[in-house]
Amino acid sequence: MDRIDVEITRLRRLIQLERDEEYAQYTGTILKASLEDRRRGGVCWQPLKVTDSGYGLGNYPYLVVERTRGTGVPHQFSAGSMASLYAVDGEPGMEPVSGTIHWAGEDTLKIILHEEDIPDWV
Repeated sequence: MDRIDVEITRLRRLIQLERDEEYAQYTGTILKASLEDRRRGGVCWQPLKVTDSGYGLGNYPYLVVERTRGTGVPHQFSAGSMASLYAVDGEPGMEPVSGTIHWAGEDTLKIILHEEDIPDWV
């Protein structure tokens, strides 16, 4: 192997190590944290109010949501990041949906959904 191949292999290992660490932090701080801890950490808005919805570029559905609790508090959301929406009740047929944040304001997000339609439960 020449020097370039060795360097590329080394960089691939480092990137994988970074991905593994980020996933470990994600599972530790988000998946295992209580709803209140996630809210305090700025990674969860609950409850939400849908202020606008429709279909945008490429006919992808979007939602504009506004947090109704903890307004004005810093959060971790930014354009291009992933977001998931779910019903706290979690009844059958109310499966979580995910999307990409198009823009983020202080208390408002526009989320482009990775679905064909806006779920009825929204």
